[in-house]
Amino acid sequence: MTNKKFKKPLIFIIILMIGVACATFFFYQKQPPKQQYLTHTAGLANIESTVIAGGQVYAEELIDVGAQATGRVDRLHVKLGQRVKKGEPIADIDATQQKNALKDDEASYKSLLAQHDIKKIQLAQIEHEFNQQKQGYQAGVVAKIDYTKAKTALSTAQKELSASMAQLEQAKLKIATAKTNLAYTRITAPMDGVVVAVVTKEGQNINAMQSSPTIIRLAQIDTVQIKAKFSEADIPKLKTGMNAHFTILGLPNRQFEATLQDLELVPIDTTAQSGAVYYYGLLSVPNPDHELFIGMTANVTVIIDKKEQVLSQI
Repeated sequence: MTNKKFKKPLIFIIILMIGVACATFFFYQKQPPKQQYLTHTAGLANIESTVIAGGQVYAEELIDVGAQATGRVDRLHVKLGQRVKKGEPIADIDATQQKNALKDDEASYKSLLAQHDIKKIQLAQIEHEFNQQKQGYQAGVVAKIDYTKAKTALSTAQKELSASMAQLEQAKLKIATAKTNLAYTRITAPMDGVVVAVVTKEGQNINAMQSSPTIIRLAQIDTVQIKAKFSEADIPKLKTGMNAHFTILGLPNRQFEATLQDLELVPIDTTAQSGAVYYYGLLSVPNPDHELFIGMTANVTVIIDKKEQVLSQI
């Protein structure tokens, strides 16, 4: 009897606890989820709207300094990295053949000049004889045949003198050409710049008859250009004169300042079938210390708009 009296209250308590648990469960299931908020620290900062593009470093001007003379490079006056002024010597090519050709042409000219002087004297004599024959013919003391012979001789002498003058002019032209060819053996800088590559070594033979051999590459790199590749979607946002900055792979933490100088109007690759269209933008960058080398990769950021000291997320 005692066990039965004890079991009934225990069953009742268990049922009651189950009921309370179920009620609690259903109560919280019906409650709306608690709303949560993301928070960040705010403060005053400078913000920018930008366009990002990849690019490459190019020289402001790059020239292959070549040779128009054939022969051995006797002397190279410059070395890699050297700064040169326009007109300064770059290299000397063996000028033996050119000097000999000039001497030969000058000797030929002197010979022709001497012959020309002789022809002038001969012409003067023939003119004197013709005048005598003419006077005698007019006076009736000289036969017509003699007068005709004198007239023909004068005409021949005049033509020979004219031909001699033409030969002298040709000889002068040959001398001028020979002097030009001799001048080609001394190669000079066509502009101010820095030697960025030495292609031909001292003592090397070059042949200008088959091609124009390059001696050195000369560049102006005090200011360089960045050719950045912009998507057509970004082109309407860009205007010349916009400020920009970029980094290079070797100095990822160094920011270089630049200016958007120009936008090319023709797409980079007009034959592309992919549908993506890109245009080159040219940025001008001062490079007084020559830290930027030709061909370096640049990660370019063009500043479209900028606001200073506005409330923003820090």
